[in-house]
Amino acid sequence: MREPEQRERDAGIPACHLVPGRPGVRCQYCLFAADALRSGRRCLSAWLNGMAADLCRGASRRSVYRPRARCRDPEVLNRLGSYERYRPEAALDAVLCSHAALYCFMNAKTFEYAVSLAVNLRGDTDTVGACCGALAGAYWGFSAIPERWIRVLETATG
Repeated sequence: MREPEQRERDAGIPACHLVPGRPGVRCQYCLFAADALRSGRRCLSAWLNGMAADLCRGASRRSVYRPRARCRDPEVLNRLGSYERYRPEAALDAVLCSHAALYCFMNAKTFEYAVSLAVNLRGDTDTVGACCGALAGAYWGFSAIPERWIRVLETATG
């Protein structure tokens, strides 16, 4: 079994994006994760983490979307580097999942629309929704989460 810190670094986007009122902590963690994942196939996670960190700092979607310079994986560069060319596919494959999350986020005008689009794709949508929701949360903030979603979650976790 891997050490806990290794599991955290392997995650596509850290869950801390949903913690309200602590932007400094979110950005610091995202930067750590992005820096830790820049080699090989892990550039996929670094790409999304880097975007999330920049979004937490208030950057626009278009300014944070750019092929990540240190990513050397041709499949990742092709799929994420030109996300608009491909239809999103919700799959267990990390590249396809990350592409679908990026596609939904970049094509949405609201947090709700981004996450709704992501979880309503056919296939394995829970991870796509979580990654898209992390990007959308970093961009639009905690206050953009619909109140009715929060109420349902608070009731369910009681």
